[in-house]
Amino acid sequence: MFGVICAATYLCFMSSEEIIGFLGQGGLNVITRLMGLILATIGTGMFLNGVGAEIAIFVKQFA
Repeated sequence: MFGVICAATYLCFMSSEEIIGFLGQGGLNVITRLMGLILATIGTGMFLNGVGAEIAIFVKQFA
């Protein structure tokens, strides 16, 4: 599976000029914003999971 992901990434890098030409500046802006939103969502989920676990441990200690 890792090899497939590496190959896909390599192909994307090698054809990046064609992808940029196809998407244009507007498409790049949209993809950049979507990737930022996805990253923020993942980060928020990780933060909330960590805080939830710590609160559960804290409650168990004093309950």
